[in-house]
Parts: sequence; structure tokens; C-alpha cells
Amino acid sequence: MDTNWRPDIAAAPGPIYRALADQIVDAVSRGTIKAGARLPPVRDLAWDIKVSPGAVARAYRIATERGALEATVGRGTFARASGPRGFALDALLAPSPGGKIDLRGNRAVDVGQHVEINAALRRMMEGPSPLSLTDYRTAEDDAPARASLARWLQGFGAPAEPGRLIITAGAQEGVMAALCALSRNGEGVAFTEALVHPGLKDCAEAARLKLEPIAMDGEGMLPDALHAACARRRPDAVLLTTTFHNPTLATMSARRREEIVAVARARDVALVEDAVYGHLLDAPPPSLAELAPERCWLVTSFSKCVAAGLRAGMIMTPPGETLRTLRAHQAIAHQTPWLVSGLAAALVDGGEAEIIRRRVAAEIRARAEVATEALGACGARIDPAAGFVMLPMPEGLSSGEFAAAAAAQDVLVAPRAAYAVGRAQGRDFVRVALGARASRTQLAEGVARLSRLLADGPHLAQALT
Repeated sequence: MDTNWRPDIAAAPGPIYRALADQIVDAVSRGTIKAGARLPPVRDLAWDIKVSPGAVARAYRIATERGALEATVGRGTFARASGPRGFALDALLAPSPGGKIDLRGNRAVDVGQHVEINAALRRMMEGPSPLSLTDYRTAEDDAPARASLARWLQGFGAPAEPGRLIITAGAQEGVMAALCALSRNGEGVAFTEALVHPGLKDCAEAARLKLEPIAMDGEGMLPDALHAACARRRPDAVLLTTTFHNPTLATMSARRREEIVAVARARDVALVEDAVYGHLLDAPPPSLAELAPERCWLVTSFSKCVAAGLRAGMIMTPPGETLRTLRAHQAIAHQTPWLVSGLAAALVDGGEAEIIRRRVAAEIRARAEVATEALGACGARIDPAAGFVMLPMPEGLSSGEFAAAAAAQDVLVAPRAAYAVGRAQGRDFVRVALGARASRTQLAEGVARLSRLLADGPHLAQALT
């Protein structure tokens, strides 16, 4: 045993295993348990604090799910060392074994869009003056594509100007470029929601920005909480989602958006708005970029509404910030391939992008009905226009344990730990992707299995204790 730490759970509320897991996570985060320290074997700690070995084993599992511990067969359980780690996004995109119904990663569902994409690609390559792939491209070469994609954004109400638009290989690359442009000293902080897409965690880490969670409610980030955090420390950026926040589905009202903008202006902070899910709506609410164009970087892509493999994304920068953001993007990717920017523009110009978007949105609505039938009575949070479901856990069952039980039933879902920034708080949940690789039939079978597992929740929790 490498640590003298001992928990004090005598007066802790709730189940013993959860109180113990909370104290372990807190002790590791505070440094009371040093990184790399070996924790006592399960039976030793159980004997010392007079609880069952099952409670200690379960607490260790939950603390491991939450990133505080790591277990090595034959060596023991250790406080997770700081430093390089695996990609957070692996929680959603890691390869799944054959035969599994994978409901983790989300994307534009397959609605036969390859037909339109192939037609647009042929037009692009067989046009009167196809551009060469043998040389680097200039800003002038990409001007027509920027104009086309600006028109696409304008169709959703965004204040898009071709001269302020940067084409990227997906939204995550766009967020990365915006954060790198805004990072002042390489050791700064970005405020974000208490739960955030794991890919954005990877972006912040690569930009050397520490993510600091801001409290949320049913509409997303709380303006008062943001104001209080900005009073303590001016962030390099505020990274947030305003429509169909992932994973909570929170969508800000017009008033909430105005309140967030008022705080940003009062504290003179930059906003980075992730708008990838807004295009699933025919008329999305006003973006922060519309309300505060002077300080908002709007980032979006085709990945949720047209085709994820196309890797077409966009950044709309504030006036005067395009060059700084472009330099950051060039340092990451040099330039976006013409096959990406040109094909995205061809899909917009030919009307195929909108045709595909409407088919994707219709399929998402149909899949949401399937999910509602199976999971609605389980308290699932479902929006018919969004591409995922937030499924709360019953008392006594952690999301990691449920995800493991679901995997044993050949269904893969994403636990809360994949999204938590800092110490996880609030009711535990798993996220179920409707726009996953699974067909609608496979989705129906997958959510039916999840529903049956939830019905057995109390027995499952007892078996784990």
C-alpha cells in the first residue's frame, strides 16, 4: 500500500459504495492521494473501514469510470497519474466487436445520400475547369466554395460572410482552431458546460486550455454562474452549445441566449459556439453569432445533417479575427483538401445538401419515435428533432455499470464519465445515439434491450453490491 489515506464515511449520506467512490475521486483530485499511489486491496480496505468487500470493489469501479483510478491485473489499483492519456473521443468511436449494436457515436444517419454525393462529385470532377490536385490551393481558389457555404449558413440565419468563413475538416477541427487562436499563453482556461462532448475535451487539452465547468439547467449554461466564474478569472474562451446540447439536449431560449451574450459583453470574453445540431431544425433559434457577431466564433459542420465522412466543417469568425484564426487552422491542417471544400460547395450549389438534410431530419424523427416507445416510460429525455437520447439511471446503478451490463447484452452506449468535466454531479445517465451506425431495426432491438435492463435495475444493482 502506497498511501496512508483513509476515508471517513460514517456520516456520509446515501449508499456506502457511492460515498466511498466520491471520497476517492475527491482525494485524488485534491492530491491527498498522490498520482500513481497504490490503493489498499479491496479486502484490506473493507476490513479497515468495516464495510463489505463488495461495497469497496464497487466504489473502486465507479472511481475508475470517473477517471480517478486505474487498475492493472496482478498489480493492483492506482490513483491515475497525470499526463498523456487516451483520447476522450475513444469513448464514442473506439472500434466495437462484431455483432454489437453500437449506439455510442452519433452522425447523420444513412438515408442513401451516397447517390447525391456521387452525382455532385462527378459534376465537380467533370466540370469545364476542374482544379488540379497536384498543387496547394490559395485563398482565391477557395473563394467560390466559401461563398457557397456562406449561403448555406445564411439559410439558417447565421450572419455569414465569405470573407470571414474558414472551411475545415469537420467541426472538431474548427473548435480546435478557434481555441488555439484564443489561447493567450498556452496555459489558460476555457469555461464550458459541466457536461461536454468528449471530442471537445480533446480539443481543449491539445490547445493547452484547462476546461472549467459552469453550472447548467434545462436550458444549458447558467448566466449567473458564468458571470460569477468570469468575476473570479477571465477565461481565454467560453465554449458552449446552444441548440441540442450534447448530451443533455438542452436548448437555450432566446432570452437565455441574450443573457449569455450580456455576460460575455460585460466581461469582455470570447464565445465559441458549437452549432452542429442546429441544422437538424428547419428554423433554428438565433445563434450567439447573430446576437454578438463581434465576439462569437460559430463552428458547425455537415456531420450531423448531411454526411459525417465528408468531413466538411466551417468557422465563422468575428470581424477582424479571421487572419488569427486562419493561422491557427493552417498550423493544424495547413489547408482543407479541395475534395472536401469543393464537394461540400457542389452539394450546396446543386441543392443536394438541403435534400439530404431533410431526409436525415425525417429519419431522426422516425428513430426518436422508436426510442420514445421503448424508453419514454423510463424517464428518457428525447427530442424528436435531435439525434440522441439522455437516459437517466435508476437509484443505486451507475452509468458505467449499466453500460457494462448493456455491452453484455451486445448493446454499446456512452456513460456519463465520457462527458463530465471535473467531478460528475447530478443524476447519472447514459447517452444513446439515434444517428449511430445501427439501422432503424437494430436501433429498435437495442433500445428494447436497454428498456429490459432498466426494468431489472434494482436486481442488477443488488447483484453488483
